Amino acid sequence: MSKNVIMEAGISSIRTMADNTIRLTLDCQEMPSDQMARVFELKGSPGMVLISSGGISEEQIDAVSNYTTDYEITKKSPSQRLRAVLYKVWECQQPAYQLDGEKKLMPFDLFYSNQLETIISHFKTKID
Repeated sequence: MSKNVIMEAGISSIRTMADNTIRLTLDCQEMPSDQMARVFELKGSPGMVLISSGGISEEQIDAVSNYTTDYEITKKSPSQRLRAVLYKVWECQQPAYQLDGEKKLMPFDLFYSNQLETIISHFKTKID
């Protein structure tokens, strides 16, 4: 059974995620049950996507089918995992700082930088 599924669809929503990835929501027309079954078989599997506002040629289909990358879609890199965990810590702790006598929520980027400096300093003591 073919692992490729070609269908007409429109992008109905684009969202940026906390880890800087994007989430696309596609809306498609009704499709035959065998094609729908192939779509469900692909759920959770990494794959390549070609979005075109025109027709898709056999050459384009072959290019997408043969495309490979070293990036593993289903797994985050260690640095992406660390950033995601630090984001969850930031959400739970809601760290704050004082500015002109007013308490403000620390932006995640500042929290992230501070935490990385703490981690870097810790490991630098191992090599000094």
